[in-house]
Amino acid sequence: CPVVELAYFPGDQRAALVEQDDQAATRAILSSLHDLRSATGPSYPLDEGVGGVEEAGNPRLRWGSLSPTQMDDFLQDLSHGANSSMVSLAPSDRDKFRALPAFETLSGSRVALVAPGRGILSRGNDDQFYRLDRDSSAGLDLEALPLPPAATERLLAPKPRLQDLYQDLGVARLGGAGLLARFLLPSFGALTEQEKEALLAAVVVNWEALKEERELVDALREVPFLDGARAGALYDPRNELLRDIFADAPRAFPPARFAGSPAWLAVLADVGLRTGIDKETFLECARRLEAKAAEPLPFGLASQATRLLRHLLTHFQDFYDPAFARELAEVAVVPVEL
Repeated sequence: CPVVELAYFPGDQRAALVEQDDQAATRAILSSLHDLRSATGPSYPLDEGVGGVEEAGNPRLRWGSLSPTQMDDFLQDLSHGANSSMVSLAPSDRDKFRALPAFETLSGSRVALVAPGRGILSRGNDDQFYRLDRDSSAGLDLEALPLPPAATERLLAPKPRLQDLYQDLGVARLGGAGLLARFLLPSFGALTEQEKEALLAAVVVNWEALKEERELVDALREVPFLDGARAGALYDPRNELLRDIFADAPRAFPPARFAGSPAWLAVLADVGLRTGIDKETFLECARRLEAKAAEPLPFGLASQATRLLRHLLTHFQDFYDPAFARELAEVAVVPVEL
């Protein structure tokens, strides 16, 4: 659209040509951009399309003609008044603002804060956008973490002058624990070995703070970072009875570099490492002893079975369950001399 140059108009007419109220001016610009979508046929898209190329008969707004600085200037000028204070935005104005493909991510792309065909993003959507909260880093060096593409495409680039706008548009803050839980840990398998080591080192060093974040703890439970196994699938080597019964199955325990580290064992215990003997673990132990039975009964095997049954008697209240008793009755684990 043509630009109105006020110098061509008499001074007494200029006030009538320019919107004097900052809020009204912002709303008028946002409405004008969005009115284009329904004023032409087919609908006038707000984005540039693939490669910024206009489709035949379907012109597009050329956002790519603006430099990164001009794009940020546009967002700031549209959201701030003449006195540099934020313009008060109505909910409908915020929706229009979010639909502008002008927000820069860490990947360098410019995006709209909406999901195609789904409307305005809401908290909890997998494709929500975030801004890093360095004040909630949980001790992590956020700049040193290996960010996968899924993270750089969903994290907005830090723009100090646009922070108020981000807040008004509902862009959620994401601290160190959230960054790990939502992006890094789910992408663990795609990281290089060096990146995996750096990530795990950051976790164990900062665990005292990180373990308070339930989302992070739950995410780490699901990651097979122990040579392909999750913590919940392995036994605690500090448990003497488990260590004895599974002595010939080293893969039933964490790898040596984790098993030999008190700090890592504390982390693993918090994310599911099987530290005690519950009903399920007891049955696994009993079935393992049954599978190793031979005639004559090896002394070591008889000793292990005796210790396991003694554990049952000592903690009988923990195992009092008819269903458990029926399963155990089918396992030949009582050592006898025939």
